[in-house]
Amino acid sequence: MAGHINLKELPLNGERFDFSKVSRLATGLLAVGGIGLVASLFFLFNEGTQKAFSFSWLLGTFFFFTIAVGGVFWTLLHHATNSGWGIAVRRVFEKVGLVIPVVGILMIPLFTITPVKHTLWHWTEIEDRLGAKAEQPEVIAEFEAKHNAHVAEFAAIKASAEAAGNTAEAELAQKEIENLGDFDASKIKGKLIKKEDPILYGKKGYLNQTFWYIRYVAFFVLLTYVIRQMRKWSVRQDSEGGVKLTFRMRRAACGFMIIFALAMTFVALDMVMAIDHHWFSTMWGVYVFAGSALSGMATIILATTYIRSKGYMKGVVSSEHYHVMGKLMFAFVVFWAYITFSQFFLIWYANITEETKYFLIRNTEFWNYFSIALVVLHFIVPFVILLQSWLKRKPAWLSSMAVYILLVHLLDVYLMIIPMRGPLVAHNYFYQGGVLYDLLAVVTVGCLVVGAFLFSLRKDSLFPCRDPRLLESINLHN
Repeated sequence: MAGHINLKELPLNGERFDFSKVSRLATGLLAVGGIGLVASLFFLFNEGTQKAFSFSWLLGTFFFFTIAVGGVFWTLLHHATNSGWGIAVRRVFEKVGLVIPVVGILMIPLFTITPVKHTLWHWTEIEDRLGAKAEQPEVIAEFEAKHNAHVAEFAAIKASAEAAGNTAEAELAQKEIENLGDFDASKIKGKLIKKEDPILYGKKGYLNQTFWYIRYVAFFVLLTYVIRQMRKWSVRQDSEGGVKLTFRMRRAACGFMIIFALAMTFVALDMVMAIDHHWFSTMWGVYVFAGSALSGMATIILATTYIRSKGYMKGVVSSEHYHVMGKLMFAFVVFWAYITFSQFFLIWYANITEETKYFLIRNTEFWNYFSIALVVLHFIVPFVILLQSWLKRKPAWLSSMAVYILLVHLLDVYLMIIPMRGPLVAHNYFYQGGVLYDLLAVVTVGCLVVGAFLFSLRKDSLFPCRDPRLLESINLHN
């Protein structure tokens, strides 16, 4: 532990990161990421590679989205719970969350390149195809003719009933005519979808592209606003000091938690669960959240270790902080396992066709090995290792576990997305370029995100130097 530091031993204005120490690395990462981005866009626009690479790009962007959103979560949780221990590493929380807009921008090709969008989310292809069909003059004429025939049929029934003095039947026929109303061409698309895919029609209130785009923009804008606003207040406290901003951040974090929960959940539903629009799981949002919080903490541990390796935060962050972060990582290893088993158990127990499909694909043939490995590697191995108290106090050991956690989290996200690419690609992996595309996407997005993170280090103090509870955090003992 650092041991009873007082304010006189700390730099008055905190520690500023000398960017020249990492400028080559940051520039190199952005250069590699830029080259990878050009190659990725080529694969996304190329007709022969679009299908395979679409899933790879979703894998890369969604994996880093879960990490970034984990940074947002730990920032908000730190303030909402009035936590004292995390003040020393609060800036690392914020900087991990600040890459959210970078990930959001990198996801744009998935939504804007029509063949890519249709490949990943088949429901958009159905909607576009039937929408175009509904505008064809011959289709409109056909529906109009049917509508007029129905109106004429009920009008004949009504006239016949009135002639026979059957008032009740005449009123019934009149009601049917009123229900049919005037012919409305805008309803043709809905009727076509209902005929081809009744399940998609039942979800049309949520799964329609207009609302889908609005959600995507709204949630990324809101997440960006939340983390930037928290950082803004945090940095402002470096000059103003006092408890006023501490209380403001605490109150705001409680409200922002609602935005975070909604945004993270619906992005997970829209981007991954909607790959198969027939499938649903009421626990999907919590499942993705568990992995996000875990991988976010693993990244925070690695980032803190990296910053300390450059000679910073030496008297601020101690083995006690690593111990707490190790315990939180252990807690979310258990939480992830609990949620994962609960989701599997509920779907297995209910045995509803639309729900079991997810596990039928992943628990058969090729993918079954990955599923078994996920249980062992994501839960059993880290559970046993992180039980060791001494290990959590050793930055090098804990950082090694953080790297391990990120790799198994990548396997988790891989299993969420890649099996939906189809058996053809799965069984002809190298011929279809599948695994190579996956590596390219993950490395490209990773270089751009890590490069952006390194650039963010130069902007302000590495710890909140005038937070009233800074000494409480530095002199932490647990």
